[in-house]
Amino acid sequence: MNETGTETLYVTSINQPVANIGVAVEAATGLVHPWFLGSPNERDVQGYAGTPVSVNELTFDFGIDIGAAGASFPKVQRFYVSVDSGSDEFTHRSLPGAYVLRSWVNDVRPPQDQGARRNASPQGDRRSWRTSSTRAQASILCRS
Repeated sequence: MNETGTETLYVTSINQPVANIGVAVEAATGLVHPWFLGSPNERDVQGYAGTPVSVNELTFDFGIDIGAAGASFPKVQRFYVSVDSGSDEFTHRSLPGAYVLRSWVNDVRPPQDQGARRNASPQGDRRSWRTSSTRAQASILCRS
């Protein structure tokens, strides 16, 4: 991951023990990545969960950017979220853009299952599964 573009630093605090905390970048018009840090130093990433990539090697998207970062059982302290603009892998051109940054604290409920739906389409019968989560507690519309 080449993070040569612009960087924006956000701050949040945990005042009591929680199960988890995190952020996700949604609706990005550029290539942006959130990093979850324990201090303003970029070398203080909060473990594997603090990186914006899938670290579960048992899934098909292992090592791919998923646009979310966080921490499990974080200490009571101040945390920092660095949102970096990435660059094109081949041209090395910076790819900044607007994005929505969503955050959550203590997301311990499983997503709400809304069941399977059947959609008729020209390509044939398709099924889709809908879920929703109450984890998003704050949103920020940003530009990198």
